[in-house]
Amino acid sequence: MSQGPSPTGRTAVAFLGISIAEGEKHATLEEALHDAAEQAGNSFIDRTLRVVHIEFIPGNPHIKEVKVIVTPGA
Repeated sequence: MSQGPSPTGRTAVAFLGISIAEGEKHATLEEALHDAAEQAGNSFIDRTLRVVHIEFIPGNPHIKEVKVIVTPGA
């Protein structure tokens, strides 16, 4: 019985940074992205990073939550 080709590829390393608006303090989208990306980047100091995913929860009138996933690479 053939099981087909074996899986190929490489292990991916990624980190999620989250910026959440709390109380009366609200951030612009740029500030929230910077905060989340900075958190994610702390795991990969002195490496080039690639943002592979951005997700946000809109509020009225500000962004409530932003998530940024980064991986090492150019």
